Amino acid sequence: MHAYLIVGQDPLDSLTKAKELSKKVGETSYEFSITKIDEVRKLTAFVKLSFEKPTTIIITDIQSATEEALNAFLKNLEEPQKRLSYILITSSEEKLIPTIVSRCQVIRINKQESINKNIDKDLDKFIEMSIGEKFAYLDKIKKRDEAVSFLENLIYIWHGTLVKGQGNLKKFSESLKLTEKTHTNLQANGNVNLQLTNFVVNLTKLEMI
Repeated sequence: MHAYLIVGQDPLDSLTKAKELSKKVGETSYEFSITKIDEVRKLTAFVKLSFEKPTTIIITDIQSATEEALNAFLKNLEEPQKRLSYILITSSEEKLIPTIVSRCQVIRINKQESINKNIDKDLDKFIEMSIGEKFAYLDKIKKRDEAVSFLENLIYIWHGTLVKGQGNLKKFSESLKLTEKTHTNLQANGNVNLQLTNFVVNLTKLEMI
């Protein structure tokens, strides 16, 4: 993944998280604003340079960009460069064009009061379990709402791990995508047992990354 989208209501907190992430995915970082088309042109000219070291571009308040600026910036995401990653910051992904969001790994920063207080204390250990232990853990989940809640809590953990920027970011990113896909399938009335079984099998494959 060469582009990340951090969604949070506190601009300072979001910027802090972006800088923490940038230290993990690159050795050098630069901050840009692209609210206007002229600013996008300056950014495009800058990124045409050859980067010898892994570099991240942090773009703040991207939700304030005009539609013209967003469409122009999209070309940068469609033509990724070696050793270059983008970290976008927004307070609302709904204000962005869908094609930009779809090309980013979305990391949502939840307010403290919105955190699910009922997260199973052993859930964070689920990630390290063997495939047999994972199946045994999920065997107690029978109802759809229980499965949805489990996945939502796991998504929260993946988000937190990515924001911290620790460990194998590629594996965590792919695991988050898998969890979100399974969550979507369950909400679309997918079979609970089948979805959770496929989830464990595919999650185990990702552990090989």
